[in-house]
Amino acid sequence: MREDVEVTDLLKYAHVERERRFLVSAIPEGVVATHRIEDHYVEGSRLRLREVTGADGAVVRKLGHKVRLSASPAEIASTSIYLDDEEWRLLRQLPSTTLTKTRHIVERHGWVVAVDEFPDGTLLAEIDDGDNDGDHPAAPVPDWLDVVEDVSRDEAWTGWALARRQDGGPASESATPPPATAAPPPATAAPPPATAAPPPASAAPPPASA
Repeated sequence: MREDVEVTDLLKYAHVERERRFLVSAIPEGVVATHRIEDHYVEGSRLRLREVTGADGAVVRKLGHKVRLSASPAEIASTSIYLDDEEWRLLRQLPSTTLTKTRHIVERHGWVVAVDEFPDGTLLAEIDDGDNDGDHPAAPVPDWLDVVEDVSRDEAWTGWALARRQDGGPASESATPPPATAAPPPATAAPPPATAAPPPASAAPPPASA
């Protein structure tokens, strides 16, 4: 690829996400939708397979490609395509690390906030600042969001890092399963010889007398 190709050309079909992330202590009032999300981060790539199951059981599957626009995880160019069942089955054969969560969409006082609930009870809220490219200060976090910590620039709270933590590490580094059964014990020692070797024959008789 030519190095002089502008980033804007490379990302012309991408949606830029400028997200702030916060650990919160509770799911706020105002939930309008809840989805179950299963993400599969494909090893050795910037690809993510996502399966979203709605409250009505409807399933949507997507392939996403994410490119950072800076060293921080807070600004991402994201491109997605929708997959049918055959495409999903094919791509799911790729080695990946899995993250599961329940997403609560909160609409309150003009804000739209996604709060992800993980199996261990951790709550992570995301606020998308949209077109704010950093030239203007971000709007203050609403006071009804019970923020514990701002983790927007913390690598430990990116999707890939969370998947590794939840999945116990990349699939390629998973422990080798134990064999089906333990190895049999070694055979018993060889039995001793049946009897000791016979004693040597008696000494030859003395010569006849002269």
